Amino acid sequence: MARLLADIGEIGEATKSLREAMSLNRQLGNPDGIAETLYQTACLMSAAGKIDGALRFFQRALSIHEMTGNVRGQSTVCYELGYQLSLRGRKDEARPQLERAVRLSAMVGDARGQAVGLVRLAQMTFATDPVEAFVLLRDGERHLSRIGAGRDLLDALQSHRSVARSARNAAEFCFASANLVLVHLLRGDRTRAAENAIHLAQKLPIERSDLAHQLTAFALWLGGKAKRRDLVMEQVVTNASDLGLTLDELRELTPEVPELVQAEGELAWVETMLGEWLLATPEPLAAR
Repeated sequence: MARLLADIGEIGEATKSLREAMSLNRQLGNPDGIAETLYQTACLMSAAGKIDGALRFFQRALSIHEMTGNVRGQSTVCYELGYQLSLRGRKDEARPQLERAVRLSAMVGDARGQAVGLVRLAQMTFATDPVEAFVLLRDGERHLSRIGAGRDLLDALQSHRSVARSARNAAEFCFASANLVLVHLLRGDRTRAAENAIHLAQKLPIERSDLAHQLTAFALWLGGKAKRRDLVMEQVVTNASDLGLTLDELRELTPEVPELVQAEGELAWVETMLGEWLLATPEPLAAR
């Protein structure tokens, strides 16, 4: 209830609801209920920019869940704690929390929790080690697919991209789009991979039009092998037009792309190019 009230801007009512919940849980002697209330309070404080206080509340909630052995509760708090630390550039502190959240999620069979944790770890890791970030997502996709939860990583990346779009954060949007290219290729869905290549091309700055051409040419290559070739071709034509090109001009500008993709394989070529695409985004992740 408190989170819902906060989401609609009723901060005063949300605070009142949390106080009432805390009082009730204390009366009932419910430690996990107390921990959940502390967690919700910390989330509210984070949203209000009171990060130091929020971190203390997260730690208190985590300590209680550890005491009661509530693994799912620990996982939830560890993820949010790691997420908030990563947002503020405190990556050395954030990483162990996020890694622990992934492990704890696996212990309770929470594939969605694993996926969300992997996405955040990969995003944070990219700034210093693009290869490791790529491996995190690739291995995460393969593992989740084996246990029948491959959709969770896709959902987590798509959610990540939606949040980035709403926040007008080009770097985060491009990160999610680039890795959706990867995950869709791993799943054999060239149509969706091509769509996300176009999304990424559209966000690159004008001075990196060479990479935008390259991505559009790659989407053109994928379209020739996609189940929905008509859909991909429509998007390729539209994006080429936005770049001021005809398809023939696009092919002339990027003649090496189909050859390289064919020689290396789609996935290997994406792995080779991922860092270059992301470092060219309007807000380079490596600068964070």
